[in-house]
Amino acid sequence: MKFVKVDGVEYEVLSPWRNFVKVMTNPWKNLLGHPWVLKKIMLWSGSPLARESMERPGGWRAMEIVYENAEPKNSIDAMACRYNPFPMALRNRKRYVTKRIAELINEYKEHTDKICVVGVGAGPGTNIQEGIVLSGIDKDAVTAYLVDVDSGAFEYGKEAAKKRGLDRQVHYVEGDAREIKKHLPINIQPHIVKMIGIVEYLSDEQVRELFTAMCEALAPGGAIITHGLVDYHNSLRFLRRVLNWHIHTRTGEDTMRLLKEAGFGEMDSFTTPMNIYTIITARK
Repeated sequence: MKFVKVDGVEYEVLSPWRNFVKVMTNPWKNLLGHPWVLKKIMLWSGSPLARESMERPGGWRAMEIVYENAEPKNSIDAMACRYNPFPMALRNRKRYVTKRIAELINEYKEHTDKICVVGVGAGPGTNIQEGIVLSGIDKDAVTAYLVDVDSGAFEYGKEAAKKRGLDRQVHYVEGDAREIKKHLPINIQPHIVKMIGIVEYLSDEQVRELFTAMCEALAPGGAIITHGLVDYHNSLRFLRRVLNWHIHTRTGEDTMRLLKEAGFGEMDSFTTPMNIYTIITARK
């Protein structure tokens, strides 16, 4: 695997050979190969990501398989998970978001004794849990509320939190994030909201509605971390045809426009090296 280092973080990039393979195989994956045949090949390969994606497209288990990036079972599994531009970009996104959460925690600890972090569509909350640990501060100074309409990932997340020594800090809430104030203790205003891995499945109207709810709930000066997504490597047609991942593209500029319409002000952004995700931090 090939990496580039940016601000002390190593990000995955395609080697010249892998980029050549991508260019040569994209037409077959995206247009020429019959979806039924491609699905059978992916399932026959035994690729955990392919099997999970066909059963629960874009679900939290698929994300954890991508993040783990275990030794591939064979060349097809390697192409599905290790060297596919989209999973590579997902791992890069996680590296940056984890680092950004840690930075924000350290920023807010200068102004408050208790930092509140909220995850929207959080699944098991991997990014937030790792961000808390990476921050290096006293864990008791941070409380996280991970909100999802589907509680299926909660037990997995609780076990992971326990292993990280965060079982008292991380709380799982089944519910609609648009009603975020109802799900938080009285008088609690989050300092950090993470909306990563959910906005690509929502329309502009739905995203704007969630952004507005988060802006109203945030503490003054609080921050939201979210993203834009573009199909830089022409991968999404294959993901839709074969792995059933139906994803909305939205540039970083489009996402920032929706954030402004929801009431956010100062913003900064970082485009990860695979050029698929632009991660945005916006302030209330």
